[in-house]
Amino acid sequence: MFRTRMVTSMTAILLVFTISLLTGSVARAEPVAGGDSLHTQPNGIASVPVSMVSDVKNESFKEMVSDFRSLLQNRTELAPMGPGAIACDDAIYECSYLPIIMTPLPSDFDKVSPNNGATGQSTSLSLDWADSSGATSYEYCYDTAVSGTCTGSWTSTGSTSQAGPLSLANSTTYRWQVRANNAAGTTYADSGTVWTFTTDAWTIVTSENFEGTFPQTGWSRIDRSTLDEGVNIIGKSDCKSYGGDYGGWMVGVRDGADRICGVSYPNLADTWFIYGPFSTVGATDGLLTFIYYTCMTDTDDRLYVRITDNYSATTWQGFSFTGCGTTSFKSDYLDLSVPRCLGGTASCLNLPSVYVAFQFVSDSATTNQYGAVLDNIVLKLCMSGSCPTSSPVYGDELPQSDAIQDFLVPFALNRIEFGSITLEE
Repeated sequence: MFRTRMVTSMTAILLVFTISLLTGSVARAEPVAGGDSLHTQPNGIASVPVSMVSDVKNESFKEMVSDFRSLLQNRTELAPMGPGAIACDDAIYECSYLPIIMTPLPSDFDKVSPNNGATGQSTSLSLDWADSSGATSYEYCYDTAVSGTCTGSWTSTGSTSQAGPLSLANSTTYRWQVRANNAAGTTYADSGTVWTFTTDAWTIVTSENFEGTFPQTGWSRIDRSTLDEGVNIIGKSDCKSYGGDYGGWMVGVRDGADRICGVSYPNLADTWFIYGPFSTVGATDGLLTFIYYTCMTDTDDRLYVRITDNYSATTWQGFSFTGCGTTSFKSDYLDLSVPRCLGGTASCLNLPSVYVAFQFVSDSATTNQYGAVLDNIVLKLCMSGSCPTSSPVYGDELPQSDAIQDFLVPFALNRIEFGSITLEE
């Protein structure tokens, strides 16, 4: 008995095939132009080259046929389809199969992150790529070879268009590629172009660009206020971002639901985004770098950057921002070598347990639009010798991904240093 497989596809075409059995051998099935002529060939894999249909008047068929790959691999994959189809066995000389649907290759797709040529990447980054229509599985490859192709092993991610986190070496350039598969064949991302990225000399403890799963392991979101119009916490939001599609709006979630873009931040807010604990034992340097945008009503509303070596303690140290930017995100960093731990008497290096945090607070006065938005947070340590300094210069102007809609006339953006701050128990 012959058997076949029917694969549905939105872009598939319907063909009439005639199969001829000669002396028990399996002939290759080919499309019949107009259904009025028979084509047979010796045993082999059935395919649909353009030359086979040069006399077919159906232009849509001609345009699509180049996207198809092998069909009807052998006799065990053939079977009658549809009402009235004739069952075939070795005793029957000729029979017809109606219909047969052919499967196109997976559609073209692109890699997403890390960007091609990106530097300063985490040694535990994840690879991300767009979905390919028609793909049933994906595979990725990465290596350090200097070539236009990936020579490393290919690893399947099933139907998931993401891989990682990986375990990579510091200060190393990697090349990577992804391919999408289905029964018809394989499509390589970016038309086969291999991308590169270079890992940081620093050891990346954590990074957050708000494009993937949020929040990542190690981060916690806390609302310490009981007066801020519900439970407000940081959320992954497409209302405002730097570079990608999403940013971290410090009040982006209210009572479990995403806050609507353009809605003002609440009064009496006190929302925290905390990472830790993490060890700095053996580190010779450490930085928390980040990109931020603020738009606040007055100087009592602030975005704080904090650090402590004891989560249960009531004192955290760092600095804050206030004001309303007009057109740009900015960059800044928290230096872990500055004496802000052990009660402000020592640096936060060579300690077994350290925490960093972002905090947004507002008073009871009229509020402005966003308050504070974060992006591209990177916490990194230098674990051997000295690492190249790549800290952003305070006040760097960075382009933003959307138009600002200020409710009030902007006022100066200020960076305010503070010593320790006592938190309410």
